[in-house]
Amino acid sequence: MHFELYIIFTALILRMKTKIPYPFKNINFNRTAFLIHGKSMEPMLSHGDMVFVNRDFESLHGKMIAFKTSNEKITARRFFQRDDRRIELRAENSFFPTMVINPKKETLEILGVIESTLKGV
Repeated sequence: MHFELYIIFTALILRMKTKIPYPFKNINFNRTAFLIHGKSMEPMLSHGDMVFVNRDFESLHGKMIAFKTSNEKITARRFFQRDDRRIELRAENSFFPTMVINPKKETLEILGVIESTLKGV
């Protein structure tokens, strides 16, 4: 995790050509970052945005989350718990279908709640 965080901050510094004071203070290692690829979450998230994900979460209903699919692809969607215990993962972009997960038959690895975005990294 520390190495992953270092790479992300290094990439940001190089891309932004901005100096960030070292050492970092008050870093919460329960957070991580991912780059968005694709258009499924537009207009909220766009291709090339960096999202910051908090792995400490309690309630997910209605929140934007990052998760791993069965083919190990990291994806962002809005999380909704249905009355029948199934989970709906909705894209913001209406051209992408809603994913419905049955927890009794499928596993869903939730990586965390998307808390903030750095646009167009």
